[in-house]
Amino acid sequence: LAGELVVRAAMDLLRLAACDEGMPDVCMLATNLFQGYKNHEEAIRRINIPHKEAQDLGFGQALNQDGVAIMPDFDVAVNEGFLFNTSTIKICSLTEELFWMQGPDWDPRTLSYLWAQGFFGNVKWQPKHVGHLKNVA
Repeated sequence: LAGELVVRAAMDLLRLAACDEGMPDVCMLATNLFQGYKNHEEAIRRINIPHKEAQDLGFGQALNQDGVAIMPDFDVAVNEGFLFNTSTIKICSLTEELFWMQGPDWDPRTLSYLWAQGFFGNVKWQPKHVGHLKNVA
């Protein structure tokens, strides 16, 4: 099936599983699937429809399908994709500050300043709000 049909079916299944709060607002695809999706969209519409909110946040390649931002992500495995609703994800920190930082400290071996940043916490999400796509053919 074409990428557009698969993404639409996944969006509908997530909405049915978790009502309207489960409606995804982001779909991250592996770069090979995103290129196929983009090529298919160009063949049909000749003009790709950008996702305004995602572009305002700095995600320049995001496309729009039924209000969902479709974008590539380097960390998604080849032939896979994920759909999720960002408003159902919570970031919980064990400390008062969300991120901690050390440095910058001068390192004479590399002739540069070194610094470290960390996070002690967890991300909470519900599986019924996340969809997984995989190209098996």
